[in-house]
Amino acid sequence: MNKAPSQKKQYIYQDATKLTNWVTLWLWICVVCAIALTIGQIFELKAVLAGHPLDFDADDPSNEVIIISLVNIIVAVVFITAAINFCRWVYRIVSNIRTFPTDNTLTPGLTVLWYFIPGVNLFVPYLDMRNMWRVSQNPSNWQKEPPPNLVRAWWLTWIGYAYLGGTVSTALQKRDLLVQAQWLDLAGDIFLAVSCILLILVINKINQLQKAKRWVTPQITNQGNVDESKLSF
Repeated sequence: MNKAPSQKKQYIYQDATKLTNWVTLWLWICVVCAIALTIGQIFELKAVLAGHPLDFDADDPSNEVIIISLVNIIVAVVFITAAINFCRWVYRIVSNIRTFPTDNTLTPGLTVLWYFIPGVNLFVPYLDMRNMWRVSQNPSNWQKEPPPNLVRAWWLTWIGYAYLGGTVSTALQKRDLLVQAQWLDLAGDIFLAVSCILLILVINKINQLQKAKRWVTPQITNQGNVDESKLSF
């Protein structure tokens, strides 16, 4: 019995404007949350400097502790929602790229997956976002496009948030260096706000680049085989 040959996945270009606007909305909410976290860090820092650090494990927590705890819960929900929608956006943009006449090898699933693999997520998502911009701008000669500074700035501020507000701050807290930890947490929250604003600029620019091309490709394989007679501008 002959086995039928496996069919390669086909992609159809889909306008990502609505999804981009939706992600933009959630990123602005993240900016507001980052500002709220910054204000909370200032209160915590003042308490530490005064020699009375806030006790989040107390049986009868203070009003400040209750408010900061509620803010942290809200922020967590907002960030998770924003992250889910951002992953949807990445998947859509890369799926569109698969309809372009390009030799770039980005694939939607892997591009999203790299964000969740420790170690790899320190540099591969940046490289992929950089290439998403370049391919969207010039599909057939994307290698000749210079790396966009806006993407670089976004990734540096994101790493600054993750490193300063996460790894280093946690290490200092374990050593009871509370003042230093609070300063780094404060810096991390500022980096977070800036990173979200830069990401808003990045995703809107990439969407504009794709819309400007106006590719129409009803039947495209994941290997980038394109019938250029079906392309229109």
